[in-house]
Amino acid sequence: MSRTIYRENIVRMVAGTLVVTGVALSLAHSRWWPILPAFVGLNLFQSALTSFCPLEIILAKCGVKTPLEEYQARDSGAD
Repeated sequence: MSRTIYRENIVRMVAGTLVVTGVALSLAHSRWWPILPAFVGLNLFQSALTSFCPLEIILAKCGVKTPLEEYQARDSGAD
């Protein structure tokens, strides 16, 4: 059984990966790396307020669907 990964899931995975990477790099390399998780957090916050997320736009252009788009495609018989 395969599980479809939707746009929202990818955004969360990328954000989480960037936060963990920034924290790890700040512990191992430079005190400036916490800027990365701070930027990710601010972007998530503004995305929640404005519904604008650059990564979602990129993923949409790459053909990654939302659950609603998947449902509509199945309902119309299209693939």
